Amino acid sequence: MRIASSVPGRLRLCGGCLKNQNRLDALGAVLARLDSSCSLRANPAAGSLTVFYDSRRYAIREMEAAVARAAGIASGGATGIGAADALSRAALPAASAAKKRRQINRYAKYAMFGSLGVSLVLAARGAKRGHALSGAAFLVALAAHLARHRKHLLA
Repeated sequence: MRIASSVPGRLRLCGGCLKNQNRLDALGAVLARLDSSCSLRANPAAGSLTVFYDSRRYAIREMEAAVARAAGIASGGATGIGAADALSRAALPAASAAKKRRQINRYAKYAMFGSLGVSLVLAARGAKRGHALSGAAFLVALAAHLARHRKHLLA
């Protein structure tokens, strides 16, 4: 389980263990005892739990630590700030990997757009070899783009 996103007033946890309804209910019960002003939205199919809280009452780091302690209690694992640090550290690699995937996808879209334009210009000029090469570059960029979105395409 990791903290996927954290902004003032909202904290989202993700993890395969949250697809288990019993574990999700246990974590929800612990978080409900944490503060009655918190509200939860669970998505067991996606394995996520969103915690909504009053950002005027709690700082982001304070809520992250409290949720990490609750996650440790619900799973029977470690409690305290160590659990918060573990959850926060787990979010960093996931966030940087997601950023890298988005950046690769952005470059793939630029490459598709550019190679398609070049391919059309070369086709209009009658340069068959250049047209075929730029078309191949378009297909490579398209493959990278489709690989990025394969889960949505195959679902």
